[in-house]
Parts: sequence; structure tokens; C-alpha cells
Amino acid sequence: MAQTPASRKQEGPLPPLKEIIQKSKDGFIQADSGLDFRSEAVFAFQALERNEYLRDTALRNPISLRLSMENVAAVRLTLNPATQFAFLVPRDGAVVLDISYRGLIKIATDSGSILWARAELVYEDDKFEWRGPAQAPVHETDIFAEDRGAFRGVYCLAKTPQNDILVEAMPAHEVHKIRDTSRAKKGPWVTWFEEMARKSVIKRASKTWPKGDLRLFKAIQILNQHEGLDEPHLVNQGEAQTEPERTERKSPPSPPPSSEVSETVKKAAAKLCYRAAKAGAWEEAEEYAGNRYEGAELAFVLDQLNRAKASQAKQEQAA
Repeated sequence: MAQTPASRKQEGPLPPLKEIIQKSKDGFIQADSGLDFRSEAVFAFQALERNEYLRDTALRNPISLRLSMENVAAVRLTLNPATQFAFLVPRDGAVVLDISYRGLIKIATDSGSILWARAELVYEDDKFEWRGPAQAPVHETDIFAEDRGAFRGVYCLAKTPQNDILVEAMPAHEVHKIRDTSRAKKGPWVTWFEEMARKSVIKRASKTWPKGDLRLFKAIQILNQHEGLDEPHLVNQGEAQTEPERTERKSPPSPPPSSEVSETVKKAAAKLCYRAAKAGAWEEAEEYAGNRYEGAELAFVLDQLNRAKASQAKQEQAA
């Protein structure tokens, strides 16, 4: 029986896409992601089958599909739609990995940075009382109300392993600024505003969470890159005020002797070097260190990263 044009259009492109997905298998092995590649390949293929626009984008830009699958391995978040941690989506002519606010929290809790986190939106009819960055705010609302008034802002509440409470808040005008400068403003910000607002405040809150994980830094970098939020002129005012300080810290003094560095920093540096080598994310690791350490500790961590990077390069040349 001859195929109709419609059936050929549906079935024809899928085998090449399977081959493209298969090419990302090495990235899963190198990243030591702990994910089952065969399962993730099935989830990716199912997403392509369900979304014609995503499928056409992958066919036009197959490299972006492979890179997105490698990013799945790097952040170690499954594409299983039941978890709602991460998704393959089309954006600006490329397939990109979109990570939900649930996915960001998953990485942070897996790493032990926090025990749990919640992000809640505040509306005009809610009763909200801010009590500072280390105490849960008072937030009373009728969760069953169809209309709670105009959007006022969003906050993130997290608990650390030391049982400390950390709170970060973003007023509506800052959320709207992020939306207006994002490449995703015509898509998710329209159809999933609440989800995107939660993701925005969690990205900012994660900077204050202890024991940060390189995976979380990588996940946020992936989001910022494909949303167009990694350019200097798109940094919000609060972050712009701290930028000169970060620049100074990235020009540290000579590294101190190992005997003058705490065991905690030594272990953290070793762990960061290991993860950077696994993911090939040296620049991301250096920026991560610049945001976490300063002075002699920063100098030591950067020196360890440089040594590990040089050692890996020599090994690759010898091979």
C-alpha cells in the first residue's frame, strides 16, 4: 500500500533524528550522569513525535539537538515528562534544553545545598509581610480565589541543612524586566507566567545557598544563554551594583601555600576540579569560584583549577 504524502511527512524525518540523538551517547558516558541514556533517548524521541515544530527545528538544526542532549547529561536531569524537571523546546531556530524551577530545586537538594525550597507568587489581595532575608514572611491568601488581584512579586523560601531559613524576593517590576528582555517572552512568559516567575526568583536565590553545585551553575548558565539573559546590559540593577566587586575578586593575589588553606576549601576545590574535568566546563568552574570565594581562598581554588586543566590537556595530548 502506497504511503500518502501526509504519512511520509510524519514518518520520514524521524529515523535521522534517532541517529542524531544516538550521537549524544558519548556525552552521557563522559559526564557520568547517572541517567539511563536509552530512556532519555526515548523521552527525547517522544517529544519530537508530539511536537511538529520541535521536530522541524531539529531537522533544520541537528547540532542543537545533539548539544541539548549533552546538556541533559551535564545537569543530570531526566527528560521524563512525569517529573517536569527538563524539556526540549524550540527557540530561535534551535533545539534547547529548558529547565523548570522544579529542576533547579532538584539539583540543589541533590547536592545537599538546601533541604527544600518553595517559590510563591504574591498578589494584590494577599496579606504579605516581609520579615527579612532570614525569616519566613507572613503570607496569607485565599488559594481558591479565581482572582487575587494584580501581581505584586514572587519570593523563594529555602531551608539549609543547618536549619537556617533563606528568603529571596523579587518585586513585580523586576520580574517584568526579566520577561521583557528574555527571548522566551513570546512563549513561556505568556503561557506559563507563574512558572517563569518562580524560576527567576530561584535563579537569584541560589546565589545565597551554601555548598553550591557546579551542576546548578551550569543549569542556570544554560537557561540564561538560550533566554538571552547573559548579556551585560541585561543584568538587573541589584546584580549590576555587585559586578565591580566580582571583577576584583577574579584578579586574586598569588595562591597561598596549601598549609594555609582550610581542609574544607581544599576538598571543595578538588571536587570542583573533578566536575570541571568531567564536564569540560573550566570557564564555568572559574566563574563559579569567583562568585563563591575571595582573597586567598579564591586564589587557591583558581590555581587548583589551572593545574587540573593543564594536567588534563597534557593527558589528552599524550593520548
